[in-house]
Amino acid sequence: MSARINYVDRNLNHRMSPNIPAMEEEREFIAAGTADGECACEDGCERDEERHDCGCRKSVDFCETVTLHESFDASGICDASARIAYDTSFLGYTVEELTMNASLPCGCTCPVDVYRISLTGAIPYIINVGTVESSCGEPVCLAIQGSTMVDEVVGYACGDNEPELTEVSCCSVVPDISVSVKPCGCSGKTNVTVLGKFSFSDLPVLC
Repeated sequence: MSARINYVDRNLNHRMSPNIPAMEEEREFIAAGTADGECACEDGCERDEERHDCGCRKSVDFCETVTLHESFDASGICDASARIAYDTSFLGYTVEELTMNASLPCGCTCPVDVYRISLTGAIPYIINVGTVESSCGEPVCLAIQGSTMVDEVVGYACGDNEPELTEVSCCSVVPDISVSVKPCGCSGKTNVTVLGKFSFSDLPVLC
């Protein structure tokens, strides 16, 4: 079995280094600080096990939590106020050549050479969840930054030649986010949690 990697630079830490010049405008990487809270994301992210054609998973989940000091008012934060920016330039396809058994009539099986295609890499993102206020100063926009890794089988292909694959675009990655605001135990602090999913669509038809 052989494997070949297309379009993906695995050295993500190097590519995301702040010492590297900014990318082109359409691939601008957005940086912002993420607050470290004392309270963890209690519920975490429940992985969506929904499968699509070819028995392949075509989405990844992510979860981020910021804990606000009791001095700050988070009543301006809700789903409607959430906005997300993300970058797909770190995604690409990994192609593996392997042999699978195909079921034939009368209960027979036959080995068939196929190509397994996985979408791999990372999706960095920054989410503006809404406005936070305090007794002094002005209202500020609260932003949460993160990155989710991607390594999902998205299809199979048959034939003597590898399938032709194009680079992943913004149209192929559709985000869906929800925001919750909950008290952090008995401390008076507030947990702002973002639950999200990136769904992959408009990928090459492989099956």
